[in-house]
This record gives sequence, C-alpha cells and structure tokens, in this order.
Amino acid sequence: EGTKVVLPMFLGKIISYVENYDPANSAALHEAYGYAAGLSACVLVWAILHHLYFYHMQRVGMRLRVAVCSMIYRKVSVAQYHSVFLP
Repeated sequence: EGTKVVLPMFLGKIISYVENYDPANSAALHEAYGYAAGLSACVLVWAILHHLYFYHMQRVGMRLRVAVCSMIYRKVSVAQYHSVFLP
C-alpha cells in the first residue's frame, strides 16, 4: 500500500514538469525522467505484490473449501453409519 501513496507524488512532479516546460533546462528533464522511472517502478512493484496477495488468498480459499467439504462428508457418513448399523 505504500506504493499507492507515492504514485500521486510522482505523477504530480511529472505534471509540474510539463506545466513549467523549459527546453533549455536539461536538469529538469533528467529529474522528470527520474520521476517517470519511479512511477514505473512503483506500478510494477504494486502489480507484483497485488498478484502474489491474490494468489495466496485463492490458495487459502481453496484449502478452506476442501476442509469444509471434508468435514461435512465425515459428518454425513458418520450419521448414515449410525442410522444403518445401530438400532
């Protein structure tokens, strides 16, 4: 979530560079390139972390579903066993 905080700052700096564009100022151009690289890096990090989070949550959900189905199956099979074999 830290990348979500930094993204608007980088974007604001890039917009500020475009608003105050001076073709003779090469230092500002290199600074804008740095902000663009930072913006790209933040988006990339956010995408990777977001993907990993959802992958692990999907795995947890599948494990929970299997555990609940197994528990229900055992309960039903025990109840059927008692109703068939015990008077």
